[in-house]
Parts: sequence; C-alpha cells; structure tokens
Amino acid sequence: MREREKTETELRRHRDHLEDIVAERTLELIKNNEKLEASEKLYRLMAENVNDLIWTSDLNYNFTFISPSVYKIYGYTVEEAMKLTPDKWAEAGSFSRRMMLLKQESALARKNKPDHDRQFIIQMDQIKKDGTVFPTEIQASYIRDENRGIIGIVGITRDISERVVMEQEKEKIKEQLAQSQKLEALGTLVGGLAHDFNNFLSGIIGSFDLLSLALEKENLVKRDYIKKYLTLGMESSKRSAGLINQLLMLSKKHEVKLSPLDIKNSLNHIYELCRNSFPKSIRISFRSEDIPLVIMGDIVQIEQVLLNLCINASHAMTIMRKPGEKQGGTLSITADIVKSNYITDEMFPEKDGAPGYCIRIRISDTGVGINTDIKQRIFEPFFSTKQESTGLGLAISYNIIKKHGGILNVDSEHGSGSCFSIYFPVHNNTDQISGKDADPGIARGKGTVLIIDDETFILNIAEAFLGQSGYEVITAEGPDKGIEIYKKEHKRISAVLLDLSMPGKSGLEVFTELQKINPEVQAVLSSGMLSSETKDNALKMGIKETVNKPYMAAEVSMKITNLINGG
Repeated sequence: MREREKTETELRRHRDHLEDIVAERTLELIKNNEKLEASEKLYRLMAENVNDLIWTSDLNYNFTFISPSVYKIYGYTVEEAMKLTPDKWAEAGSFSRRMMLLKQESALARKNKPDHDRQFIIQMDQIKKDGTVFPTEIQASYIRDENRGIIGIVGITRDISERVVMEQEKEKIKEQLAQSQKLEALGTLVGGLAHDFNNFLSGIIGSFDLLSLALEKENLVKRDYIKKYLTLGMESSKRSAGLINQLLMLSKKHEVKLSPLDIKNSLNHIYELCRNSFPKSIRISFRSEDIPLVIMGDIVQIEQVLLNLCINASHAMTIMRKPGEKQGGTLSITADIVKSNYITDEMFPEKDGAPGYCIRIRISDTGVGINTDIKQRIFEPFFSTKQESTGLGLAISYNIIKKHGGILNVDSEHGSGSCFSIYFPVHNNTDQISGKDADPGIARGKGTVLIIDDETFILNIAEAFLGQSGYEVITAEGPDKGIEIYKKEHKRISAVLLDLSMPGKSGLEVFTELQKINPEVQAVLSSGMLSSETKDNALKMGIKETVNKPYMAAEVSMKITNLINGG
C-alpha cells in the first residue's frame, strides 16, 4: 500500500508539472505566433509600399514571388505578372544582355567560391504594361540550400529614370563647361588676333581715306573710275573691321556703342549679303516702310543678330531638310512700325504721343519649322538641333536684343516654317544716324601733336591725317621713344595720340609717365580693342578722348581739334 501511495503521489506531481510545461509552451507558442503575425504584417506592409520591386525566381528565371509594388511600377497585378515569361518584361536588346550576364554569374556561382555569393547588378530597359520603356537597375543574388546548392534567385528591381535624367544633365553640364572653356580660350586668341588685324586695317583704311582726300584735289580724266574702286576698297575694309568687332564681342572686349541707327540701312546691308551668298534655291523678299526706322543701337551687334536669323532661316530650308526633300524656299524680311498686341505699354512706354508703338522686324522662312518642345529651348545657350553647331547663335541674339530694350518672339510649327519677330523702341531723333555716309571733311587746327605707336605704318597714316589737318606732327615708335621725346619737347606739344597696346609699356603706363613730366598733358588714347572698363579707367586717369582703330581722317582730326580747342 505504501508503494502504491508513493507511486500515485509521483504521478500526480508529474501530471501537475506536465500541465505547467504545457501551459508554458502554449503561452510561448502564442507569443511566437503573435510575433510571426506582426512580422508578416510588417513584411506585407513593406512589400506593398516599397517603391522597388522585390522578387524571387527559379533557375529558369520564372517568378516564384513578386511584391505588390509591381502594380505601381509596371501596371500589372501580381497575378498578371506571375504569368509573364521573362522575355515579356524587357526590351529585346536589354533582355539578351541580361541573360548573357546571368549565365556568366550562374557559372561562377556554381563553383561555390565565397566571393561568388556576392550581389550582381544589371542595368536594363524594361517595359510597362502600357508599352512604356524605362531604365531599371536590378540587384540580385543566388539563393542556396543548406548544402550550398543554388535553388533560385532573389532580387530588387528599381526604376532609375530620375537617376538617368540627372546623369544626362550632369554630362550636359560637363559638355557646356568644356565648350565654355573652349570659347574662353578662343576669346583670348581672338582678342590678340583682333588687335593685330585692326592695326593692319588701320593702314588699309587710312590709305584709302588719304587717297580719297587727295583725289578731291586732283583733276583726273578717270576720276569717277578711280573713285568707284577706292570706295569699293573702303567699304570692303569697313566690313572687315565690322567682322573684327564681332570677334571682339566673343572675347567680351568690344565696347557697346548705342547711337541712332536707321534699321533699314542695316537690313539693306544684310539683304545684299544674303543675296550674294545664300544658295540660289532660296528666294529672298525684302520690304520696309519708306520712312526712317530709327532705333538706339550698336550697328555691329544689330547686324550680327539680323545675319544670324537669316542664316538660320537659310539652314531651315536647306541643310535641315531630310534627304530627298526639295531644297530651298522663300526668305522674307520686313520692317515696319506697329502697335502690336504682343507689346505692352510697360515694355515700350509712351513717347511723343505714340504709346506702345515700336519698330518690328520679321524674318520668316518656309523651312522645316520648330516643334513645340524644341521651341521652348531654342534660346538656351549650347542648345542646337544642327550638327557641328555651338548652340550659341540664338542665345547671343536674344541677349543682344534684350540689352537694346527689345523683344524677340518666335512663331513656328513643325513643317510649316518659322517667323522671328524683333521689336525695338522707336527713337525719334534722326540726327547723326549710324550707317550714314561719314562726312569726308577733316577738322583743321594748329599746334604740335606727338603720335606714339609701335607700328610704323600707323604712325605714317596718322601723321598724314593730322598733317593735312594743319598740325605739326612728331612720331615716336614705341613707348620709351615717346616718353623721351615728350620729356624734351613737351613745352611745344599740344596733344598726344597714344596707342593703348605696345610692347614694354601700355598706353596707360606711358600716360602716367607723361603726367609726371607735365600734369596738364592732353592725350587721345587709340586702340583696336578698347573695352568699356579700359575706357573708364583711362578717363579716370585724365585721358580726355579715346578713338577706336581703324580710325578715319575725319574722326581722329576731330578728336585732336576738340581736345586742343577745349571742345
């Protein structure tokens, strides 16, 4: 009986302990299930809201799991996506490259080397349900069993459209920076070349000017014949000087000179230039009002804009047409005074009872036209649809017109040609209009003028100019010679014509030395590339006048005469 009671006691004790163990294990299981449910809920929440696609596949690259984010990225439901074969997801070329890379990675992974448990990254173009192709980046790795055998693939696919756009913009900025650096280097080169060319042109234009003055005093049988070709040579030289000024604008060393300008004179010049140089397949029409169309402008910059727009119109009717299309068309140039709805009174305030009126220049073509997307970007620096183009033409033109207080507007549709309209404020003062024939007369005076320059032919030309004006002239080749002569002769020297750029000392440095000798020295500074900054510095130092090379007899004689007479 005692043994039986002992056994029953042990059984009751073990039963009670077992119940405690079961209760403990049950509670632990409930807690684990709750954690598992919370973990699964969190996983589902992440899978459904993540911006990337999470997936697994078998070794035949068929999906075994796809996250719900597939709908947000691709437009497929999970059920639709699971039924798609791998080739339906990717653009053909990208799919071939992907499969080749996967095979290479699979071969390496099967060697069971530790470094081949790594992730591998593939970039490819994939296709959405609506047919849209977009760039993706896939990060994947192989799934292995407990024996390190490969049983599948797990990966994350990310839409990298924004990254690709940013990289493209970054590359574009790099290209623009490189182009800007090239232009800066070109500008430096142009500045030096322009200085030399202006010196050469000073000799050519000065010689033509002197011959024209001499011709007036001669009784020649073939006066008209000689005068015709002297005028032709002078006009060609002036146009060359204008071209140099355009190059100086590139180097930012051109002084902007705003003066009354009859735009018709510039348009006539551009019309003749286009008529003689554009392909014969382009018909050019030019029409303007009979009255003067006067603006305040820089003739060099304005003609640069007009020529650039005409060249663009020519290209739109020739080189920008598709192969096999008919070449040519009509270039129309018109100029008039208008009250346009495009113009507001704030842009062009009331002047002389003519509120909002402006001068409008239209340059239109029958070329390929501009589509809407491109039209929004044509004034951006470095943007161009033409091969081997800097993309600066329209950007520079836009800025020039803006600096002149004007507006540039474009009206165009793809395949229907283009019309560029320029609006300038009307200037009512027609005195001293730029582009009119210069008065060949020279200003006469008395006194002694010292000319300091490092170019012998310029010394000879300037000496002849001022000699005909009635001045006694002393020439000095180079800065040191000029300072030496002035030190000896300054008491009888009335004025100095001084070159800015010379070897050894600049014109401004020479002027400082002359001031030490005579604080009242009067000087005219001459230069082939006189920037606004240099001119301002010269005037602050005490230089009274400046003159741009190549100069004419009338201009330089007037500057000297005004200086000596205190005008």
